[in-house]
Amino acid sequence: DRFLGSVVRLLTKMTRILLSFVAVFIVFWITYAVTILSLIGDPLNFDKLLWNFFENGAFEIFADFKEDKMEGRIKSCTDSRKSSSFEIWVDCLIRSWLIPISLFVYVLVSSIVLINLITSFLTSSYEELKSDSTSEEEEVNYEFYRRLEEYRRKPCFPPPLTFISMLLLLLEYC
Repeated sequence: DRFLGSVVRLLTKMTRILLSFVAVFIVFWITYAVTILSLIGDPLNFDKLLWNFFENGAFEIFADFKEDKMEGRIKSCTDSRKSSSFEIWVDCLIRSWLIPISLFVYVLVSSIVLINLITSFLTSSYEELKSDSTSEEEEVNYEFYRRLEEYRRKPCFPPPLTFISMLLLLLEYC
């Protein structure tokens, strides 16, 4: 079926586009998770490592931000501000600034830029396929019209009596 063929082509093309964007999104997600986990500085438990990667970035896409990340609070840095070591204080200050900045960049890239890009790519592929199918439909209609004209011009009487059909055509044109 002509319609089903264009739908299948559309779905396969859109699936390829979607899979490439999912791959790009996963790269951003893993980058954000590694950045946040390294900036927080908590010792990582390997039993919960996959959950920590999933937790950092999965819910931020849907605007479910954790307050400590929005404000840049780090558990190990709450007591260090009272500490006399200037290096620890500067380290905590830089890390507490980088956490909200990286959250902002991640949300900007993943939620806004990637979603808008995927929407525009899917729309353009749909429009491209629609224009292709429109031209195919025009070709099919032209072929149908050509066959109708061919059958209309054929004589309607068998070969010994074709002169009658020719006379009828002559009368039709006159």
